[in-house]
Amino acid sequence: MAIQFNSLKTKYMAAFMGVAIALLITLLLAELTISSTRDRMVEFSGTFNRAVSAVLNADRDLYQAHVAELNYLSLPSESKAAADAKADYEENAQQAFDRMKLYQSSLAAYPALVERVSDFEQHYSLWKQQSSQVFALKAAGDTAAATALSQGQSLDAFSRLRDVYDTAGEAADQKIDQLGAETLGYISNRMIMLWIVSGSAFIFSVVVALMGPTLLTRNIKKLINRIHDISNGEGDLTRRLDASRQDELGDLARAFNEFVEHIDETLSGVQHSTANVRGSANEIAGSSREMASRTEKTAANLEQTTASMEDMTQAVNKTSDAAREASRLSEQTAELARDGQQAMTAVEASMDNISTSAGKVSDIITLIDSIAFQTNLLALNASVEAARAGEHGRGFAVVAQEVRTLAGRAGDAAQNIRDLIMTSAEHTENGTRMVIQASETMTRILEGVEQVNTTINRISGESQGQSDGIRQISLAINELDQITQQNAAMVEESSAAADDLREQTSHLYQMISGFKLSKQAPTVAETSSHPAPSTAPAPAPAPKKAPAPVKPLAQKTATPPRRTVPDTVSEDDWTEF
Repeated sequence: MAIQFNSLKTKYMAAFMGVAIALLITLLLAELTISSTRDRMVEFSGTFNRAVSAVLNADRDLYQAHVAELNYLSLPSESKAAADAKADYEENAQQAFDRMKLYQSSLAAYPALVERVSDFEQHYSLWKQQSSQVFALKAAGDTAAATALSQGQSLDAFSRLRDVYDTAGEAADQKIDQLGAETLGYISNRMIMLWIVSGSAFIFSVVVALMGPTLLTRNIKKLINRIHDISNGEGDLTRRLDASRQDELGDLARAFNEFVEHIDETLSGVQHSTANVRGSANEIAGSSREMASRTEKTAANLEQTTASMEDMTQAVNKTSDAAREASRLSEQTAELARDGQQAMTAVEASMDNISTSAGKVSDIITLIDSIAFQTNLLALNASVEAARAGEHGRGFAVVAQEVRTLAGRAGDAAQNIRDLIMTSAEHTENGTRMVIQASETMTRILEGVEQVNTTINRISGESQGQSDGIRQISLAINELDQITQQNAAMVEESSAAADDLREQTSHLYQMISGFKLSKQAPTVAETSSHPAPSTAPAPAPAPKKAPAPVKPLAQKTATPPRRTVPDTVSEDDWTEF
């Protein structure tokens, strides 16, 4: 797509792109400065701080190893304290070596610093050799030689080794100072460049902000003055703006000229449609009066129907209430029948218990009879034995005779009791059969009562359903009555709106007549006389049924399509503008 260099969009885009590029350069310089500073800070905190900390701790460990050596010389060789001092010496000596190695590995990126402590291992080995010999002499019992060696060659080796540690720390500090100075110089240079670029962008932005709107508003004011000339020229829509410019202002002038042309055509169409709108308004008013009359008749019929439905609802409600009362009485009867059935069941159970108890008593009587028979046999045997005994058994024979007499009486009494129990069992069995028959009768009565109750409940439910249906119909009729009343009110409003529309069309025509158009329409008086005859037969079909004239009314009110033309043209014009 070709770039239009005369366009205001291109000019302002170039200006703001320059500001954006200057801002981007400023951000890049700031990012480079911050990134470099961050790298140096990471280098200081991660590399040099670790190296300096390692060399300081190594020097401390070396000194603690020397102190452990001196303590070992002052203690007995075989004591636990001497062993602890030697272990402390070995631990600190190893830590001094390891931490110096950490220093060298941390500064591997700086060979010059590592080169300054290149003789570390030589001095460390010499010191370690001398101090180890001190411990060996002390362990061998030659304390004097060990002390002399510790204060002589071992002490000299210790001092030279500490000088190496001091040199390492000083070298790291000097390098830190050098890198800090370089970083500050780099930041200063970057800040100067940032100020230069930012100042240039600021000056350029101020120039664009001051000059751009001034040039733009100057041309827009010229366009506004010309628009005022057209708007104040007694509604003359035949005048046009100068559209000779090739930028957006020229496009605006050409669009305004097209807009005025569309307005001219639209107002001409509105002027021609005003007469048709007034005729349609007269027709709507006549049809509204006819519809109002029919709506009143419909409302009266609905009121009568509503009264009839209310009477029917009351009758159904009474039937439903009677069915519910009968259902309640039937439920009470069924409950009494259930209680009687339960009582019969309890009596039947009691009769069964009596029969069971009678059987048990009969068994006991049988046992008593058997005991009496056995006793009689024993007494008979005793009498025989007493007779054999002669005079000596006479008293025993008398006793045996009495026992036989008592056994006979017991047997007779047991037989009488058995007869009574058999008679009672027969009566109990007869009573049980009667109770069973009564229970079956109560069951049939209960089933009949439940069937009656079910039928009554069905009648009550159907009555309730009829009542609900009638209630729904009544509600629908009431709602239809309300809708009819609303329709009547809407008809009145439509009639009033038609009268108001007729007045508004006259006023609209008068307003449009104030514009100078390319195509003038005839006056309202001429056009309004044509639809007048169509309003005369409107009230004629009043005695007919309501649905008959509704269709012609809808067709007449929908005939004038020209009323939608001004709205459509207006929306297109504003969209194009």
